[in-house]
Amino acid sequence: LLRSEVAVEREALAWDRSIIANLKSEVAAGRTESGVRAFIEAWNGQPWQDLPLAVRSQFVGLADTLVAETEATSYCPLQADMLRRLGLPVLILVGERSPALIHHTASRAGALIPRAEVALIEGVDHMAPVSNPKAVAPAIEKFLERHS
Repeated sequence: LLRSEVAVEREALAWDRSIIANLKSEVAAGRTESGVRAFIEAWNGQPWQDLPLAVRSQFVGLADTLVAETEATSYCPLQADMLRRLGLPVLILVGERSPALIHHTASRAGALIPRAEVALIEGVDHMAPVSNPKAVAPAIEKFLERHS
């Protein structure tokens, strides 16, 4: 969704792709935990060691999937016309401390999707659904109440 002709969006996308490249090269070199740790810390602004061991282990175990999914989301262009045709209500959640890439993407998607609502969740990072679900739940509940 991000546009290369918009400087802040181009810079955000370049940041994302450099993080993905590091993740991919670390995993390929057998330094899986190092790559995943750097990726999670970059995207979430919290130290790897602050995550519960079970969560860290799960991320490391899914490293190949993480590489594939992050590459797919960063490199697969999404056509704006597709979003303009969405007729259903869409809730786009953004953690206040999420990377700039997420703020730009959410803003762009919110502008393109006719019935989109963008909700900023204060005081949380990109992993809030995992790290702070109680902060995320009220926005989802309000959205569902309005659209059920």
